[in-house]
Amino acid sequence: MTWRRQVLCLVPILTDTQAAWLGALIDGEGSIYFLKGRSYPYVSVTMTDLQIIYTLLRVVQAGTLTTRNNNGFGSKRLYAWVIAAQIDSESFVRQIQPFSFKAQKALRQWFPTEPFVEPRIQI
Repeated sequence: MTWRRQVLCLVPILTDTQAAWLGALIDGEGSIYFLKGRSYPYVSVTMTDLQIIYTLLRVVQAGTLTTRNNNGFGSKRLYAWVIAAQIDSESFVRQIQPFSFKAQKALRQWFPTEPFVEPRIQI
């Protein structure tokens, strides 16, 4: 008997428009990084505009939101959105990959032998 693990992902399938917006947001205001001892990337966006963070949460439907004071750079609060779950980060990074240089770099680091979708970014 073989067991197959079904993985339920919280990140919905994104439209090209949503993936392009999120890819640009990650490239401009976010980061995709690997923590020591973890084999999958964390994805985060930190900014002072809460409305954009709420839109991000509404579109992606995954991740956590934290807030803190912005000491040393004025009185605005900083809001951070983070995906730290392996299933969600993999799905998210794969979906924005055609539109994000950071996602392409993370996937090449994460899966060095896997072929990738041709980027749709034109400069």
